[in-house]
Parts: sequence; C-alpha cells; structure tokens
Amino acid sequence: MNLKRYLANLKEGLDWNNRSKLNKFLTIFFLILLVSSLIATIYIIENPKQTEYFTEFYILGQTGKAYDYPTNLFAGQNGTVIIGVVNREGKEMNYTVEIYLVNATYNDINITENITNDTYGTNSIIINNITRLDKFDNILLYPKPIVVEGNWSSQWETPYMININKSGNYQLWFLLFENETYKNDSETQKIYHGINNDILSLKLNIEVKKSYMWG
Repeated sequence: MNLKRYLANLKEGLDWNNRSKLNKFLTIFFLILLVSSLIATIYIIENPKQTEYFTEFYILGQTGKAYDYPTNLFAGQNGTVIIGVVNREGKEMNYTVEIYLVNATYNDINITENITNDTYGTNSIIINNITRLDKFDNILLYPKPIVVEGNWSSQWETPYMININKSGNYQLWFLLFENETYKNDSETQKIYHGINNDILSLKLNIEVKKSYMWG
C-alpha cells in the first residue's frame, strides 16, 4: 500500500467530522467510562472503606512525644502530660475523661470488699485510696477517617498539669467514658473497669519524693 494513501486513510479515519453517529457515541461512551474508572480507583485508594471502628486514647509527655512522662517527682513539683482522643467510631461520640490519683497495693488473695477499712480489691489489686483530680466532660467529636497515607493528625488534645503534695508511690489513672457507659458508677468501680479493660484507660506509675529544692 502506498504510504501517502495509508496516511490519508488514517487521517480520514481519525477525523471526527467523518465519523458516523454510532462511532461518535461509542467513542464518547468509552472515554467517559475510562475517566470514571480512573476517578473511582483514585477515590478508593484515597478513601478506603473502614471495616474497624475504635477510639484512640493516649497521653504524651510535655514535649508532645510518647516518652518523657513525669513519673518521678518531688512533693509540690509540677509535671505535665498531654491527653488526646481521636474518634474512629464512624459516628459522632460524646466522651468524658476522668483523672484519678490512686494508692493501690497488691495481694495474693482476691478481695471483693472490706467494709471495716474501706478497702476494695479484685484480681489481687487492692485500692486503698482514690482521689478524683479532674474531669473533662462533653467532649463531642465527629468521626474521623483512618489515615492510610500521609501524616497522622490529632483531634482533641489538652495539656494537663500534675502536682502531688504528699510523698509516696501513686497510680495516676486516665479513664475514658464513651457516651453514658459506666459514667454513674462509683469511683472504685470506675478504676476496676479500667483495670479489667471494660473501658479505655491509661495509667502512670508516679513516685513522689518527700521534698523539692526550688531553684
């Protein structure tokens, strides 16, 4: 076949005005289908379907990192942590964070209740004293998608200052309540919900020494 004739036929075949209505329709249809497929593929990659639903609850050191926690203090010395919550539940959630200072001991015998000295225990852990230090209520968070690629970002965070005036070994408990679950239980029950993983909870073991030399 003559090259010039071949090129002329090719140009004529590519000429939009020379195409039949059916040919034009099929060309447009397949172009739309191709573009739609590309858009759908990109959307699925960027927004994968969430199959697991959960809440992120964390504490960070004062520098915003997951270390350098104030676990060794002197009486009256300030320590700071950052409390954070991220809603991955796929629906709007109302959270409450409660913070407790706990004096607890361990025993080989499981104790359910000792009325004489107001000491409670379960699973070999005996709670001798509980003090609620603070409460953050009505933390209303909209659902946030899971991050597959890119940088993780926080949703709700607040700094919290710790100051314990009496020396001793303490457990600092951070309890997270979702909606109304367990919110009306006693303070002792709430701590045991944390110990038994009924709720999301975080614990810092803090040693407080007798004196602190300022300056």
